[in-house]
Amino acid sequence: MVALAALIPLASCAPQRSRKPENTSLPPPKSDNGTTTLATGKVEVLAKNEKGETAFVVRAASSDIKVGEGVGSSQLRVVDGEIFEAGKLKSRFRADRGTVDQVRRLVHAEGNVVVKDSEGGIAMRADSIRYQDGGDRIEATGRVTVSSTEWKFGPFANLCATPDLQRVATPDRFP
Repeated sequence: MVALAALIPLASCAPQRSRKPENTSLPPPKSDNGTTTLATGKVEVLAKNEKGETAFVVRAASSDIKVGEGVGSSQLRVVDGEIFEAGKLKSRFRADRGTVDQVRRLVHAEGNVVVKDSEGGIAMRADSIRYQDGGDRIEATGRVTVSSTEWKFGPFANLCATPDLQRVATPDRFP
């Protein structure tokens, strides 16, 4: 006890260094109709299915996130992510921007979209894609092409594909 008591006065005599507060200011949240919009820097969104397995992961350089009663959506800029089925990685994607609806487990990516199967052998390019967990398909629209190192087909206005890109067809021919 004596040793501690002796050190306390010495510690208080030490020169104090002023610390500059970190700039942690973010724009104030905007609120309307019971929802709040938050502007963020880097963000990662993880969606799980009813079984608790990962459905998809989406990362973005920046975002505007809306939260509220029954609302959980994000406007994302410079996105990349992964799509899973039964907890297993099926494909990876990147795009200029996107939205995520965590309530409906829905991803929509737009602008220079590239989706690659988990092994990177097949690539689908489009203006936009839409994927909803449990829907068993990626819906691609706008100048859609699919290619590997040995072949390429397209462009098409619309195509559907399984999340692993192993089956691809026009919407009217996709099961």
